[in-house]
Amino acid sequence: MSKFVSAGFTANNQLIEELAHKYAFHPWQVRLFDMQRSSLRLVNPPDVLLPDELKVHFQYATLTLQANGFTFTASETSPNGHGEQQISSPYSVEVRPYLDEKYNLHLNYNHQPVDDFQSLRLVEIMGKPSVYYFRLST
Repeated sequence: MSKFVSAGFTANNQLIEELAHKYAFHPWQVRLFDMQRSSLRLVNPPDVLLPDELKVHFQYATLTLQANGFTFTASETSPNGHGEQQISSPYSVEVRPYLDEKYNLHLNYNHQPVDDFQSLRLVEIMGKPSVYYFRLST
Protein backbone atom coordinates (compact mmCIF):
# COMPACT_ATOMS: atom_id res chain seq x y z
CA MET A 1 0.00 0.00 0.00
CA SER A 2 2.70 2.52 0.90
CA LYS A 3 4.37 1.88 -2.48
CA PHE A 4 1.12 2.89 -4.21
CA VAL A 5 0.82 6.05 -2.11
CA SER A 6 4.42 7.13 -2.60
CA ALA A 7 4.57 6.39 -6.36
CA GLY A 8 5.41 9.24 -8.72
CA PHE A 9 2.68 11.19 -10.49
CA THR A 10 3.07 9.41 -13.85
CA ALA A 11 3.36 5.95 -12.30
CA ASN A 12 0.40 6.64 -10.04
CA ASN A 13 -1.74 7.78 -12.99
CA GLN A 14 -0.85 4.65 -14.94
CA LEU A 15 -1.70 2.41 -11.99
CA ILE A 16 -5.02 4.23 -11.50
CA GLU A 17 -5.86 3.76 -15.21
CA GLU A 18 -5.05 0.04 -14.97
CA LEU A 19 -7.15 -0.46 -11.84
CA ALA A 20 -10.05 1.51 -13.34
CA HIS A 21 -9.99 -0.67 -16.45
CA LYS A 22 -9.66 -3.90 -14.44
CA TYR A 23 -12.61 -3.17 -12.14
CA ALA A 24 -14.73 -1.13 -14.61
CA PHE A 25 -14.54 2.08 -12.56
CA HIS A 26 -13.96 5.62 -13.73
CA PRO A 27 -10.35 6.68 -13.00
CA TRP A 28 -11.58 9.43 -10.65
CA GLN A 29 -13.31 6.77 -8.51
CA VAL A 30 -10.06 4.84 -8.10
CA ARG A 31 -8.23 8.08 -7.27
CA LEU A 32 -10.90 8.90 -4.69
CA PHE A 33 -10.24 5.55 -2.94
CA ASP A 34 -6.51 6.26 -3.00
CA MET A 35 -6.99 9.82 -1.77
CA GLN A 36 -9.18 8.72 1.16
CA ARG A 37 -6.69 6.04 2.15
CA SER A 38 -3.64 8.29 1.97
CA SER A 39 -5.59 11.34 3.17
CA LEU A 40 -4.70 14.88 2.07
CA ARG A 41 -3.41 18.27 3.16
CA LEU A 42 -5.61 21.34 3.01
CA VAL A 43 -3.28 24.12 1.89
CA ASN A 44 -3.81 27.55 3.48
CA PRO A 45 -7.49 27.29 4.38
CA PRO A 46 -9.08 30.74 4.84
CA ASP A 47 -10.25 31.47 8.39
CA VAL A 48 -13.82 31.82 7.18
CA LEU A 49 -13.86 28.08 6.36
CA LEU A 50 -12.68 26.95 9.79
CA PRO A 51 -14.93 26.16 12.75
CA ASP A 52 -14.28 28.39 15.79
CA GLU A 53 -12.45 25.66 17.73
CA LEU A 54 -9.96 25.27 14.85
CA LYS A 55 -9.11 28.93 14.19
CA VAL A 56 -6.21 28.92 16.65
CA HIS A 57 -4.82 25.45 15.97
CA PHE A 58 -5.88 23.65 12.80
CA GLN A 59 -4.78 20.04 13.05
CA TYR A 60 -6.05 16.58 12.13
CA ALA A 61 -9.52 17.56 10.99
CA THR A 62 -12.01 15.64 8.87
CA LEU A 63 -12.95 17.33 5.60
CA THR A 64 -16.26 16.61 3.92
CA LEU A 65 -15.97 17.24 0.19
CA GLN A 66 -18.10 16.87 -2.91
CA ALA A 67 -16.95 16.20 -6.46
CA ASN A 68 -18.47 14.62 -9.54
CA GLY A 69 -21.80 14.28 -7.71
CA PHE A 70 -20.22 12.22 -4.91
CA THR A 71 -19.77 13.22 -1.24
CA PHE A 72 -16.81 11.81 0.66
CA THR A 73 -14.60 12.49 3.68
CA ALA A 74 -10.85 12.83 3.96
CA SER A 75 -8.58 13.79 6.83
CA GLU A 76 -6.23 16.75 7.04
CA THR A 77 -2.84 15.19 7.70
CA SER A 78 -0.64 17.92 9.08
CA PRO A 79 -0.72 21.00 11.30
CA ASN A 80 -1.21 24.25 9.41
CA GLY A 81 1.77 26.35 10.46
CA HIS A 82 1.90 25.01 14.03
CA GLY A 83 4.84 22.70 14.55
CA GLU A 84 6.30 20.19 12.15
CA GLN A 85 4.31 17.96 9.85
CA GLN A 86 3.41 14.67 11.50
CA ILE A 87 2.19 12.71 8.47
CA SER A 88 2.98 13.03 4.80
CA SER A 89 0.56 12.61 1.93
CA PRO A 90 1.04 13.10 -1.81
CA TYR A 91 -2.45 14.62 -2.05
CA SER A 92 -3.22 18.24 -1.27
CA VAL A 93 -6.12 20.60 -1.83
CA GLU A 94 -5.16 24.16 -2.62
CA VAL A 95 -7.74 26.79 -1.67
CA ARG A 96 -7.94 29.79 -4.00
CA PRO A 97 -10.39 32.59 -3.25
CA TYR A 98 -12.85 33.91 -5.81
CA LEU A 99 -13.65 37.62 -6.00
CA ASP A 100 -17.11 37.05 -4.48
CA GLU A 101 -15.70 35.46 -1.29
CA LYS A 102 -16.32 31.92 -2.51
CA TYR A 103 -13.44 29.49 -2.70
CA ASN A 104 -12.14 27.40 -5.56
CA LEU A 105 -10.49 24.10 -4.60
CA HIS A 106 -7.81 22.39 -6.68
CA LEU A 107 -6.69 18.81 -6.01
CA ASN A 108 -2.98 18.06 -6.49
CA TYR A 109 -0.87 14.90 -6.33
CA ASN A 110 2.79 15.69 -5.56
CA HIS A 111 2.15 19.28 -6.69
CA GLN A 112 0.68 18.12 -10.04
CA PRO A 113 -2.95 19.13 -10.69
CA VAL A 114 -5.51 16.33 -10.85
CA ASP A 115 -8.17 17.44 -13.32
CA ASP A 116 -10.64 14.62 -12.58
CA PHE A 117 -12.10 16.70 -9.72
CA GLN A 118 -12.98 19.98 -11.46
CA SER A 119 -16.16 20.26 -9.38
CA LEU A 120 -14.39 19.74 -6.03
CA ARG A 121 -16.02 21.69 -3.23
CA LEU A 122 -15.56 21.75 0.54
CA VAL A 123 -18.77 21.15 2.46
CA GLU A 124 -17.57 21.04 6.07
CA ILE A 125 -14.47 20.90 8.26
CA MET A 126 -14.86 18.93 11.50
CA GLY A 127 -12.23 19.35 14.19
CA LYS A 128 -11.51 15.68 14.73
CA PRO A 129 -10.16 12.77 12.70
CA SER A 130 -12.55 10.53 10.82
CA VAL A 131 -13.37 7.18 12.42
CA TYR A 132 -12.05 5.57 9.24
CA TYR A 133 -8.78 7.52 9.19
CA PHE A 134 -5.63 5.41 9.33
CA ARG A 135 -2.41 7.34 9.93
CA LEU A 136 0.41 6.86 7.43
CA SER A 137 3.95 6.53 8.67
CA THR A 138 6.50 8.85 7.10
